[in-house]
Amino acid sequence: MGQRFQSLQSLTITNCQLVENIFDFENIPQTGVRNETNLQNVFLEALPNLVHIWKNDSSEILKYNNLQSIRIKGCPNLKHLFPLSVATDLEKLEILDVYNCRAMKEIVAWDNGSNENLITFKFPRLNIVSLKLSFELVSFYRGTHTLEWPSLNKLSIVDC
Repeated sequence: MGQRFQSLQSLTITNCQLVENIFDFENIPQTGVRNETNLQNVFLEALPNLVHIWKNDSSEILKYNNLQSIRIKGCPNLKHLFPLSVATDLEKLEILDVYNCRAMKEIVAWDNGSNENLITFKFPRLNIVSLKLSFELVSFYRGTHTLEWPSLNKLSIVDC
């Protein structure tokens, strides 16, 4: 299954009322081989029932290290953007845009199983972070962490 996603560069899903999960590999057997994806851009808009972009931990199957931009708009039931395993591998991310995700509590989901006391999120290319109309947003990550984003040019946080 992971091999089928290797050539995908851009993913756009809009106005789909029934979509609950995007990447759900729960019933896919893990082979121990992590396939690197070419996924660079994700745009999700008007998905009222979206609960997870990455359901559970799909990092055992796919790496998302080529992701450059993620834009999420109008997903009122999405509580977090990334699982911890995906967020620690986003060194090419340039744009992070979250708009009108009213139930989002944190950008990176809390991982009870993490045995690290301090997690460092490294985003060397991230230059735009825009978080708007996400009224429940409490933190980037609930655990102890540091953020490294030396290229950040624009940080916009409105009505969060």
